Amino acid sequence: MTTDTILHNELLPPLEQGRLLLELDRYEDLLKLLMPQLDSQEDSAIGYRLCFIALQRLNRHEDSLLLAEHGLAQHPDDTYLHLFHASALSFMGRYDRALEQLERILSVDPELAEAHYRKAGALFRLKRRKEAKEAIETALSLDPGNPNYLALLALIEYWLDNRQRSAEILETALRDNPQHAEALAVKAETAQGFLNRLRLMRTAIAQDPTNTNKQAIYTLYTRQIPRDLALWLLLALVVGGSGIMRPHPAAHWLLEAAIPLTLVSGLFMLRRSYYHLAGFTVTFASVFCSVRYWDNNFSIGNIPLGLLLGAIASVVIAVFRIKLFDGVEELKTKRQQLQFARKNGRASELLQEWLPSKVIVAVLALAGLPTLFLYGMLYNPPPHLLLVMFTAPLLYRWAGVMSFGKAFVACFKLAAWTALPLMFFSIIGHQEPEKGPLLLIILYLFTLYRAWRQYRLANQDD
Repeated sequence: MTTDTILHNELLPPLEQGRLLLELDRYEDLLKLLMPQLDSQEDSAIGYRLCFIALQRLNRHEDSLLLAEHGLAQHPDDTYLHLFHASALSFMGRYDRALEQLERILSVDPELAEAHYRKAGALFRLKRRKEAKEAIETALSLDPGNPNYLALLALIEYWLDNRQRSAEILETALRDNPQHAEALAVKAETAQGFLNRLRLMRTAIAQDPTNTNKQAIYTLYTRQIPRDLALWLLLALVVGGSGIMRPHPAAHWLLEAAIPLTLVSGLFMLRRSYYHLAGFTVTFASVFCSVRYWDNNFSIGNIPLGLLLGAIASVVIAVFRIKLFDGVEELKTKRQQLQFARKNGRASELLQEWLPSKVIVAVLALAGLPTLFLYGMLYNPPPHLLLVMFTAPLLYRWAGVMSFGKAFVACFKLAAWTALPLMFFSIIGHQEPEKGPLLLIILYLFTLYRAWRQYRLANQDD
């Protein structure tokens, strides 16, 4: 049945036409048909559901969030619209808010497997993987054999380092559903071998061609990895051959700057894949040995030394790059969410969600504790004033850290991060007393950032 036949078939009610269009992946046609007449339908909640699914598959997540909210205003008791609303919040990166919504759903209907599944997904994104595993296992106990649930459980097990268990779950999911897109995508992410991953991801995209996450992973394997390895090979060859033209100033400069250039290339190109880590390690070792050779300092021991230094550099740069770029991506996502909230007059609500009042007060107070300790070292206040340092675990717990154990760990890490600058600033402050106020301000700002980071980390799985 063609799209035109569906749209002009007067015997079919609009909602039935919408269902057929959804099955045919005609999402734009579905929206054109149902959106203008959503509230005029006899069972408009179904219309909202169909339109929401279409918007999600078109990756129009902001529109889907607005549609879910509008639908809930018309149908406040519709469980699926509540689920869709939580799903839209997750797609927008608002996982804490999605969890709150899902907890409300489960308080009413604790046997709803889909809600446990969505909860597991939000917890996984928040890196609370142990809790995510409990939630998805609950979903599977209510709906055994669901391939979506099995795929998520396999991914969680993989990140919990239960690799064998993950592989067994994937085999179970694919045994009855060999073309299931999510299971294939998880298998591609966790599989060994470049060509094997590429084949599995290509199959997953064929089953779900509109999924941008799968397309991004496929692009990494088909374009970025070969391109980056080729650039590193070119760098190693150029450095190796530059010694022949050493009298030329450009070649002489390249030899002197070869190792820093290699490190900079890692900062821009190194990614979370074994191919990148191995490629950078070999490139660094090649450049290191080439420089030593043309400086007449080469020995056979330079090869393992270069590989060791390259491996250490690759790990250090990879960790730094992950922290840096993940933070940038998170800021970019939050900026987009804030722009969307401002358009809809909800900026203050979103800011309150990101930074609850209790968290702000607790972090400001926590940042003051090491600063107060430094103040005591510089200006000798009454000793009992320093007893407030013992309030740190209580502050973390009050801010929302999940247990006193995690609160104490957060305090210990905060103390470890601030111990070295505290001692350093104390020495400077005693040598140059006029710099004391500036040192206190710098320490407070540094501790403010670390107190916030430790709060965030305390609410994740170890």
